[in-house]
Amino acid sequence: DRDIERLMNATIDASRFLLEKNGEFYPIALAIDKAGKIISFAGESSEQKPKSADIIKKLENLLRSYKKSLSTIAISMNGVVSNPKTGKKEDAIVIDLEHSSGDTSTVFLPYILEKGKYNYAELFVQQRKPTIF
Repeated sequence: DRDIERLMNATIDASRFLLEKNGEFYPIALAIDKAGKIISFAGESSEQKPKSADIIKKLENLLRSYKKSLSTIAISMNGVVSNPKTGKKEDAIVIDLEHSSGDTSTVFLPYILEKGKYNYAELFVQQRKPTIF
């Protein structure tokens, strides 16, 4: 679906920007509304160093409250994944994608920080169960 690909690319761009700027990032959410506009959501916390799981839960609840006006959602987080090509555990940008039609997947973009520069490996996708739609 075009919306899923468009949102995936926008979410990868935003996640890479935050990672490269800060060396890490808290989970973020982007969505496409029924009019086709990309919008962002923040899972704000009053804690100094909130847990990513708490932010994800807040983002999921926020997205659920708006889901009637959304067609596609993405939640991105910094994580660790076992790369199917290398078998090694690697740092990765992890993006949960869902479309209101029922299409769902998780996109993994492994990366390595070498000499102050982020090098990204080939992304891979796994199917998953929906949590918002």
